[in-house]
Amino acid sequence: MKKSIFVTLVVMIIAGCATVPTAPPGLDMEAKSFVANPDKATIYIYRDELFGAAIGMNIMLDGVYLGRTAAKTYFRVEVDAGNHTVQSFAENTVEVSLTVEIGKIYFVRQEVKMGFISARSDIYLVENVEGQEAVKECKLIATN
Repeated sequence: MKKSIFVTLVVMIIAGCATVPTAPPGLDMEAKSFVANPDKATIYIYRDELFGAAIGMNIMLDGVYLGRTAAKTYFRVEVDAGNHTVQSFAENTVEVSLTVEIGKIYFVRQEVKMGFISARSDIYLVENVEGQEAVKECKLIATN
């Protein structure tokens, strides 16, 4: 009896998690090599926590919709040098602006926070060592 209750709870938890389409494992491994493009800047936008796993959160870069994140997922985007803004949408809208240089890599962390009615979001720039360690534990989100 206890075993069937446990199995039911595990299935309910898994079914309640937000899912996003992930890239093939080869692309994920390549992105985790953290090799900078010499002609572009690279931005990793990641969500490395399990808290709020049932919530998908929207991400925009410079006003263009990238997609939704789920627990333990990330985007890798290449951009021109200059000023860029990453926005996260939930019960609130938050953004981080960064000035990037070609040939360099940047990491932006998205967090889920408790909100009044639904989940809230926070987003901020992190150091490369912290970002790389976190991204290694995540899966690359498939993009078009």
